[in-house]
Amino acid sequence: MKILLLLSLLFASACTTQVARKTPATTVKALNDLNIVAEKGANKNTTTSLDIVMIYDPSVTGTLPKTATDWFARKYQLISDIAGRVEIVSLQIPPGTSVPVPLPARIVNASAVYAYVNYPSKPNQPAANLTRYQKATIYLKPEAVALSKN
Repeated sequence: MKILLLLSLLFASACTTQVARKTPATTVKALNDLNIVAEKGANKNTTTSLDIVMIYDPSVTGTLPKTATDWFARKYQLISDIAGRVEIVSLQIPPGTSVPVPLPARIVNASAVYAYVNYPSKPNQPAANLTRYQKATIYLKPEAVALSKN
């Protein structure tokens, strides 16, 4: 009887493990081209700080700020708290420039990708969710930020 109970428990745990392995992970395999276009006079003619955040642990997504204002205010503490579970590409974009964003090869393993654009004149700029885009361009305008999927 004890052997039968032990075999039942082992079988149940094996089934649970097998089900967990079959659950597909959400990935960002499609995002492979991201550009930033800063128009003349962008961000009141000042350099714009911009962070692209690749998330590799889905449990981190809910802890990230919803706005760029909150992201940049808490950035260094957040990086300390979630180190190793995210990757960040930080850029400084002057007005009148266009740059491709160097995306890390590891992005194919990301569960989500967000862009935080620091526009002090536009407080509470929401984070841009780039997760579902294959190609995208972020436009920095004099008074606003726009996102276009290419």
